[in-house]
Amino acid sequence: MADNTFKPQPKTPERAHISSLEQYGELYKRSINDPTEFWEEIAQRLDLG
Repeated sequence: MADNTFKPQPKTPERAHISSLEQYGELYKRSINDPTEFWEEIAQRLDLG
């Protein structure tokens, strides 16, 4: 079987907004449990209002 693993450039992980699967899981839980607060915070981070 071919190795289809993606190997990012060295600087890519340093600039990532999500640095781990654990952090992704926490963000996902927050987005499900309190979507209004979650998306308000994301909008502020992105300076969308």
